[in-house]
Amino acid sequence: MTIELPNLNPSSLVDSNFVRLARRVDIDKVTAMVDNGSLLWVFDVSARPSGQASAHCRELRFLLSEIVTPQLCSRLTIREVIDRILPPLRRFFRGFEIRELLLIARPTLSRIARQMRGVIRNGEWQVSRQAFAAWLSARWIGNLTA
Repeated sequence: MTIELPNLNPSSLVDSNFVRLARRVDIDKVTAMVDNGSLLWVFDVSARPSGQASAHCRELRFLLSEIVTPQLCSRLTIREVIDRILPPLRRFFRGFEIRELLLIARPTLSRIARQMRGVIRNGEWQVSRQAFAAWLSARWIGNLTA
């Protein structure tokens, strides 16, 4: 059986509900797959300060390609994954793009844009790709459990 997904969302990340539906498991099983390392490319995009991991306040995002074709993602490096999420040719990202990429709300954006050392230009957040990539790398669950 092949699942064809339309590319309606510019994000390469999906949330826990997508994983639950695609894998046909309950949310506890998704959490267990994250905690036991069955799902490698998982990022915590919560607004909490980096390094303060807590299972009850995580906002997890999963690499879409790992969910639908895990065999194609097993040998990727963190740099390759970040390049899939954040196009390498981009120098900066605007607030609405960050919200779409991370699937987050505006109040969360304000908190994490500050953590990324973003600046407000013309009334909207802008974050450099370098800062965004570093923040995302620090939020990689594999980085926290290693």
